[in-house]
Amino acid sequence: MKSLQSLVWVTVAALCLAGCGDKPTKAGGTEPEGHAHSASHGGTLVETSDHSMHFEVKHDESAGLLQVWVFDGDMKMLKTGAPTVQLAADSGGHKLTGTAPGNATPSHEWHFTHKALEAHAHGRLRLEHGGKSYNVDLPDDDGDHDGHEHEESHGPHDGMVAAFAGTDGKAVGHVELKLHDDKGDLELWIATDEGIKTPFDLGADSEITVTFHGRDRTVTLRVRDKDQNADEDGTATMRAGKTNYFIYPGETGADASWLQGAEFTCPVSVTFRQGDATFTTKQFQLKPHGHGDHGHDHDDEHDDDK
Repeated sequence: MKSLQSLVWVTVAALCLAGCGDKPTKAGGTEPEGHAHSASHGGTLVETSDHSMHFEVKHDESAGLLQVWVFDGDMKMLKTGAPTVQLAADSGGHKLTGTAPGNATPSHEWHFTHKALEAHAHGRLRLEHGGKSYNVDLPDDDGDHDGHEHEESHGPHDGMVAAFAGTDGKAVGHVELKLHDDKGDLELWIATDEGIKTPFDLGADSEITVTFHGRDRTVTLRVRDKDQNADEDGTATMRAGKTNYFIYPGETGADASWLQGAEFTCPVSVTFRQGDATFTTKQFQLKPHGHGDHGHDHDDEHDDDK
């Protein structure tokens, strides 16, 4: 009898331990430890912010071909209508509609062909399915499998530094983007070098777009003024009507409270134009510069944005 009872307790204990291998998900369900998805066609896997849709993207520059496979949140093949891709280009961009192999619709595999795809591709993939819209950025062509730059680089103003490139994918310069955690305001410097020492000047009417990926938000940075356009240390940045320094929200009155807090983090990308050319960064992780970090006293440095 004791042997039977011992066997029962061992079985119960084993079942309890097996249940401990799962972890709760944000939706309240369970997800196996070590849960991960992988690309099955040699491409790059990207997913929507709510993890309900996955796309495997494969770019063949030599053929000017972009291939996309569609999967649901559990990485099961999902047949849909044709997705679209909006490519960024000097000419203003190209909107492409996918075609399925053999023209079979719906399909879970879609192809895009265009002259602009014969080089590094920057753009956004959009899919309408089940009455919802799904949008993801095209992944980088350098093997970064989640579309984000992970190496953090800080500039001389304690902001995050990222390289920007034209539509040919060749790096032209660097931006430094600084987020203040106390008031949610942004500062941005553009330079030809990673050390942000040599200005890459734009006209005083220029606008800089920062896209917050996964949050469906964009903000526009502009000059503080067209006279001196001083930074928060009081240093004038206007040179012959041009500058490399831009801020948000400035005097716009925009609500920046969603950017506040020391725990804020989000993948972002920066886009701007100079003449007919469009420049953009890869995605990089924006983290705030803490109020009073690095021995700086910022008690008075936000007065111009009130």
